[in-house]
Amino acid sequence: MLRWAIIGAGRIARKVGMAMKQSSSVDIRAVYARRPVAAQELADALGAPHMYDVLDGVWQDDTIDAVYIALPNHLHASVAFAAIAAGKHVLIEKPMGCSATEVASIQQAAHHAGSGDGGDDVSIPSPNSADISDDRRRRYWRGATGTGEFRLSPR
Repeated sequence: MLRWAIIGAGRIARKVGMAMKQSSSVDIRAVYARRPVAAQELADALGAPHMYDVLDGVWQDDTIDAVYIALPNHLHASVAFAAIAAGKHVLIEKPMGCSATEVASIQQAAHHAGSGDGGDDVSIPSPNSADISDDRRRRYWRGATGTGEFRLSPR
């Protein structure tokens, strides 16, 4: 069983957390949010025994194996780097980063940290995700410009 912390307490974090809670292979151990009330409310809803309003608490918690990062997009990379450095497995809500360069840096950090015993897994969104339309999937994967920038291309 993988022991998780949910990083973020917004609508998407709640939706994914509730889905994760249904799995017999998931144990949600903690929720992090800047606002303690929001962290506690989601922790209570998910049955998580801990809540944190400081990320260092998550990184130092030995009962957490993996983190699901559901923060505003511009925070994904910095939080992923910290999680990887703390030896946590990482699942990042899409988009993984704000540029192709940022995504490559996250992947590189995970590979450098990886020793086969934790902290070396980074989930990358798939172009085959069932939750997006074919049209949007095509626009999303054409969005890489090759310049280190990433943006949706027009229909």
